[in-house]
Amino acid sequence: MKPFFQDIVDVICLKKIIMRKLGFWLICSIVITLVACKNEVKTETKATTSAPLEVNDEISKWPKLEGGYNYKQHTKNNTPKPKAGDYVYFDWSIVSNGQVLKSTYDSPQSPVKAKLSDISGDKISPSMAALKTMSVGDSVTIVVRGEERLKEYRKNAISDATGDIVYNITLRAIKTEAEYKKDLEKDSKLTAERTKGMIPEKKETPTDVKDKSTKSTKTSKSPKK
Repeated sequence: MKPFFQDIVDVICLKKIIMRKLGFWLICSIVITLVACKNEVKTETKATTSAPLEVNDEISKWPKLEGGYNYKQHTKNNTPKPKAGDYVYFDWSIVSNGQVLKSTYDSPQSPVKAKLSDISGDKISPSMAALKTMSVGDSVTIVVRGEERLKEYRKNAISDATGDIVYNITLRAIKTEAEYKKDLEKDSKLTAERTKGMIPEKKETPTDVKDKSTKSTKTSKSPKK
């Protein structure tokens, strides 16, 4: 029979052996867990970076006008289009970020009257690019985008624009130069009639009459020889 002290020693030794084995397996499990987590993170990162970026932009799918402007046709008529030298009468509005910056719809300036521009290519304006393709009664929406182009527009005329510039255009009439000149003459007469009486006529004072008579007397005298 072993002494009691020997039994205690054996128990302590056995405990040490068990702890060593447990420690070994514990370390192994920790290492395996860390490696697995690392691989999972790498896989997730790789999948995220390689995933395609979805772009849901309806405007970029619209057809393009001359000059590269995206546009959408709302009303289309199969009637003659303006020719070089014609005058186009139209209404338009300019919108940016939902704010109307300019508009001739339902205004005294309606319609705008302009000669069809002969400018072509990248220098053509959005309105002229659209009007070249339109018939009377047609309406379109044009979108101007691209940082360089927008900088130019903000600098020249539309300084309030903060995003894409949207034009809404409706073609009202197509006129020849002779018809345009007649309309211009009518407009001038109407303007004169509307403003008649608004500017008070200057009444002559006795001093003005005296000055006029003095000047006429001096002019009628023959020069001295």
